[in-house]
Amino acid sequence: MKRGQFMKICIINLAWKGGMLHYASQLSNALSSNNEVFFITSSFFNDYYLFDAKIHIRLVPLPPKKLISLDWIRFDILIKLIYDINPDIIHVTNIHPLILSIIFFIKKPIIVTIHDVKVHPGDLDFLHLFSISTYIFAKRSSFIFVHGKYLKALLSEIIQEDKIIVIPHGNYSFFKKLTDNEYKDYELNNNAALFFGRISEYKGLKYLIDAEAIISRCIPNFKLVIAGQGSMPDLVDLIRGKNITLINRYIEDREVAGLFLNSKVIVMPYIEASQSGIIPIAYSFKRPVVVTDVGSISEIVKDGETGFVVPPRDHISLANAIITILNDDKLGKEMGENGYKKINNELSWDNISKETIKIYENAMIRNIN
Repeated sequence: MKRGQFMKICIINLAWKGGMLHYASQLSNALSSNNEVFFITSSFFNDYYLFDAKIHIRLVPLPPKKLISLDWIRFDILIKLIYDINPDIIHVTNIHPLILSIIFFIKKPIIVTIHDVKVHPGDLDFLHLFSISTYIFAKRSSFIFVHGKYLKALLSEIIQEDKIIVIPHGNYSFFKKLTDNEYKDYELNNNAALFFGRISEYKGLKYLIDAEAIISRCIPNFKLVIAGQGSMPDLVDLIRGKNITLINRYIEDREVAGLFLNSKVIVMPYIEASQSGIIPIAYSFKRPVVVTDVGSISEIVKDGETGFVVPPRDHISLANAIITILNDDKLGKEMGENGYKKINNELSWDNISKETIKIYENAMIRNIN
C-alpha cells in the first residue's frame, strides 16, 4: 500500500460507558478526518453524542448479567460485522474475552491498545480472565499501544519489545461541551480539591483522607470532594466528621465539567497505577494536579510546572503539595495553563491520530508481506 492512502478502519470497544469509551470515541473522531471509521461496541451503548456523525456505529449483543453465558455469546455476529465491513485494519481499544474470536477468524492486521498491563491490587478475581485475554491479544496482534514508557518496559517482560508502541493519551476537552452552563474561565471563591474516578483501594484514598486534617488546619474553608463509583473498606467511617463531600455513584458525563470547574486542584493519590484519563480532563479544564509517582502517571505531569509529583503512601507530602497550590493562586493558574498547552499540543488528538496512522500503515505492509 502507499503511505497516506485512505483507510477503512474498524475500532472495537465493548466498554459502553466511562473512560474506555471516552478514549475510543475521541480516537475514532480524530481518525475519521481522512479515513472511514466503523465503531463496534456493546448493545448497551447509547452515548452517540460522543461521536462525530460520520462514524459508522455497529452494536453486538453482550450478556446482561453474567460475564460468560453460552446463550448470549454471539461470536458469529461480531465476525459477520467485520466481514461485512471488510476493514483494512482492526484496532481493539479495550480488551474483552468475548472478542478473542477475531484473532482466530479474521485475517486482517490487528492493533490493540492495552490501558492496564496488569490487574490492579484489590480488583475482582474475574478480571484475571481479562489479563489472560490481554496476553493472547498481545501475542497475536501486529502492534500494541500503551500510554507510557513504564508500561512498555513492564509489558516487554512478556512480549517482544519491537511490537510495543508508546502512544500518549489524548485530551478530553469534549467535556466542556457537555455542561448545562456555558463554559468560561472564572475565579473560584472556594478552596476545593477533587478526587475523581473509580473508588478502589489502589487509588490511595486513605492517604488523601489522612491529608485532609493537615490541609484543613492551613487552608480556610477547605473542602475535599470525592466523586466516583466503587467502594473501599470503611470509607464512610473514614470521612465522617471531616471536610469531605462523597458522591459515591457513577458520574454522568454532563456532570464532569461542574466538578472540575469548581475545584482548584485535582488529586490522584494512587498507590499503584498504569496511566489515567483523569489528567487529560484536568488539563483540559486548566486545573493543576497533584499525583503520586506510580506507573506512567508522572510521565505526563511535569513536577512544578503542570502540578506536583509526590511519593505514594505519604499523606504529609500529599497535603503539603495541595496546600502549596491552594495558597498560591498565581502558581495554580500557571500550572493549569501549562497543562492546557501540553494537552493541546503534544497530546492533541490530531498528533495522536497521525502517529496512529503511521503504525496502521506499517501493520498493513507487514500483513501483505
